[in-house]
Parts: sequence; C-alpha cells; structure tokens
Amino acid sequence: MEKRIHADNLTLQITKGPFPVDEALADYRHIGERMEDVHKKGIIHYGIKPTKKTFLFLWLIILSSILTSAQGKKLREPDVDYEPSPQNVVERMLKLANVHKGDVVYDLGCGDGRIVITAAKQFGATGVGIDINPIRIKESLQNARKAGVIDRVTFSIGDLFTADIQEATVVALFLSSSVNLKLRPKLLRELKPGTRVVSYYWDMDDWKPDKRIEVDGDPIYLWTIPAKKVFYFN
Repeated sequence: MEKRIHADNLTLQITKGPFPVDEALADYRHIGERMEDVHKKGIIHYGIKPTKKTFLFLWLIILSSILTSAQGKKLREPDVDYEPSPQNVVERMLKLANVHKGDVVYDLGCGDGRIVITAAKQFGATGVGIDINPIRIKESLQNARKAGVIDRVTFSIGDLFTADIQEATVVALFLSSSVNLKLRPKLLRELKPGTRVVSYYWDMDDWKPDKRIEVDGDPIYLWTIPAKKVFYFN
C-alpha cells in the first residue's frame, strides 16, 4: 500500500505493507504534543533550544516507532469476497436512503469506494469508507481523486465490527446474510435514532425493513434506527 505524510516541507511516501498504517497513525495527532514537550524540557533542564533539524530528526524517530508498531498488527481475512455493487444499484440505494447534502454516509466493506464517492459526487453528502483490505482502500482513494471528491470522503483500513460509526447518518452494506446478522447489534447499539441503514441483496432476518425495492430482480432493503432501540443478540 502507499501513503503520503506531510509535515512542514517534508513529504514521506510509505510503501510498507500490507498492514494497517491508518490505525497505527492514530498516534500521529500526539506528535505535536510530544515535540512541544521535548522543546520545553530541552530549554528548562539543559538550556538547549532544539533546531528545526533536531525536530525533524525526532519526528522521524517517532514516525519510525509508529510504523514498526503498525507492522506488528495483523488484520484478519475479509468477511466476504469482494464483489462491487453495480453502479445503478448504488444510485438506487442512495435514493432509497434519501441521501442529501449534510448526510454522512458510511460504507462498511467499501470495496473500491463507489458508494461513498457517488454519495459525495451526485448527492452532496460526505462519506467514510471502511475496508479490511488495504488494496481496496488504495483503489478507493485513487477513485475519489479521479472523481474530484477527495476532500469530501475518507477511507480507512479497519474492521467493520470494531469501527467507530457513531457519526453516520446513513450506513450502506453489501455483505452477506450472516455478516448482516452479526453486525445488527452494533448498528442498533451505536447508531443514532433516525440513522438509515441500506443493504443490497441481504436482509436482517426478523428485523423487518421500512422499505424494500428491487433493481434488476435483486432486493434493496432500508431500515431506520428507532428512537426506542430493540437489541438483538446472535
């Protein structure tokens, strides 16, 4: 996989992998605090004011430790085989969910990013795509750049069962029957009331959809997270 990191005039291109760099780089937001701490300690305890080169050297040490940590983290195999939703299905899913400007669309198992990208380009939404396969995330980022929506979408390597989805107003799924059922308690537990959940092909067993349509003979289901949540346990 490939990732570029920018700091002042420094650009690093990382081609390690595959491993969950995005997860490890969560520590990146703390680097500024660490640097400030180093600066203060250097002046207070030693009367030394670190130079820009010293800061760059320390930054690279910290980055190296983050990448080393990332390489030690292994993601499991994907839950389903990759099969992209047809583009006409993507558009009907988003219409069924009444996606509009101001919505935050999450695609769990985002593949090449087409649902999130379409939500941004055609419906004015912002979006987040999550996939456990680094190759899919790389494709998603490339596709978002080509579509001109890279500033309105985010893609990250992650596990859909542990990902933070609380900011979603719409969640899109194209997974499998068993994965939908396993994911259902998380959706009901973590999503805000009124959040729409739309799934291509696969239902949620005894959680009856608010709407069901067909596209080329295949079903699309829509649910709304209720104000009074009912929790399902598998």
